[in-house]
Amino acid sequence: MHESLLGRSIPLPIHNATSYTVTGYWKSLTNSQETGNYTVKWEYHNSTGILSPYVYGDIATYTLLEYKRRNNETGVQDMIQVLNTMWTGTGIADEPYKQSGIYQTYKTALYAYALTQQSIPVPATVTATLLRMQGPDGGFHTGYATNLTYAGTDENAETTSIAILTLNTFPPGPNSTLSWTGTGITIILLLLLVVARSSRRLTKK
Repeated sequence: MHESLLGRSIPLPIHNATSYTVTGYWKSLTNSQETGNYTVKWEYHNSTGILSPYVYGDIATYTLLEYKRRNNETGVQDMIQVLNTMWTGTGIADEPYKQSGIYQTYKTALYAYALTQQSIPVPATVTATLLRMQGPDGGFHTGYATNLTYAGTDENAETTSIAILTLNTFPPGPNSTLSWTGTGITIILLLLLVVARSSRRLTKK
């Protein structure tokens, strides 16, 4: 699905993912928690179930981008309306949010990205919320609570990649402390491309 952010074609509708085990290995580091058996898995969205853009905010954005690539303006406007309805002023309130009470940072970034692709001004609340999720080391936290705290979430590469890709499409504003370099953007985009093309996940047994 990430391919759509890079202008690549994706099939519609978007199906559930099937998880394939690629390989397994054992890793042991002295004085490290990274000890034990690990499995590398590959997720491919070819299952029989369908992920509805009316239920998942990220699916709505990916669907919008594919509609835009196909010049389907009716579909694009439908997805924009779906995303506008999901946006609460704090985050994307899709079905996963309703179940957990935690907003997903990457979905907020995707909403902003969808707006920029349609030349629609991004609300200041969207930008401010996204910027607040950046940690001191530059990475972006995966989720946040309604009071805009990190909600105990960690930073990860996927969220950071999507957030910076989005923020690079519009000025973050004069009061922003966010900064990046051209080299940094290139590295992040390359990382995003790797994530998009492989969708590999490392899990501990």
